[in-house]
Amino acid sequence: MRIYNKFKAKDVDKDAVDVLIRAGFYAPYGYNPPQPWHIVAVVSDRRKEITDKLGIYAPVVILPFVVKGIMLPNHLANIGSASAIAVNIAYQAESMDLGVYIEPNVSDEVKYLCFSISGLSETNYDLPFVILVGYPEGNPLDLGGKLDYVIRR
Repeated sequence: MRIYNKFKAKDVDKDAVDVLIRAGFYAPYGYNPPQPWHIVAVVSDRRKEITDKLGIYAPVVILPFVVKGIMLPNHLANIGSASAIAVNIAYQAESMDLGVYIEPNVSDEVKYLCFSISGLSETNYDLPFVILVGYPEGNPLDLGGKLDYVIRR
């Protein structure tokens, strides 16, 4: 999975956004359907409010809202579920020549903005991170990891 922090000023097709959202809904969930999340894609001008606060331009902002404590017993389980959403979306995006940036440090100000845009209640949902999507500009980020070994069959 490649992570980018710069995107071209090129819109992402609505059908492509739909495919990414669908990939998020296919993320694995240990308690079986229905999955306790809402995935919101922001492609309107409101997305600029979010990206300006994050300091990274992107044509699509995806918000994986996870239900608080109804089926999942704790905050950590909610983040685990949302992480599966992010991974599915990231791999789907990569297969479509799109890049992603996953911002885990969402300030209270950004969360408030995301909740107001989505219309969901902060009482009932958690927003563990924000996913930015677009056509990548430049090289992926070097996250410092090294491949220590390769398993071959």
